[in-house]
Amino acid sequence: MSLIVSIILAAAVSIAQPIASPAAAATDNEAAEEASITGEVTYYAGPRDGHSSLMQRVWNWRLWKGHVPECPECVDAVALLEPQYIGRKVWLRHPDGEVVGPLMVVDCAEAKHRPNLRKRGWVADISYELAMQWRMAGPLKGVTVLFRPPIGPAVPGWSDTPLATANH
Repeated sequence: MSLIVSIILAAAVSIAQPIASPAAAATDNEAAEEASITGEVTYYAGPRDGHSSLMQRVWNWRLWKGHVPECPECVDAVALLEPQYIGRKVWLRHPDGEVVGPLMVVDCAEAKHRPNLRKRGWVADISYELAMQWRMAGPLKGVTVLFRPPIGPAVPGWSDTPLATANH
């Protein structure tokens, strides 16, 4: 089986992943609001035979099925490890400090692959288009997924955590 067919089959299986109920997602989302995760990103297949890239097709399918909201402000889409993030907006910080977003979470890893992906430090799949902007030729380590809008400039060394003040 070719690599492209394997990727498409894996994406099709992950599309079938159940989406958490709004109540369960709210609890998970509250926890995520306090954290960011840093690790490795890989990317989905690019356009083929005149069709959209795989990430764009997954996003269109999720919109059509009502799994994700319309998001005119979203600049792209992303896949994260867990299904409860589908339909959320996130931002990505490249290791050089560039921040991209918001991105709509439209897919997740298949459950049976999550333990190995966690061990590897994988945090997201990005679109082929974003991977080409970032000049990726393979996995990229040191990318941070932000679960809330960044509060600082998109330069190396900024923090997405508010500074503590001396006046408690």
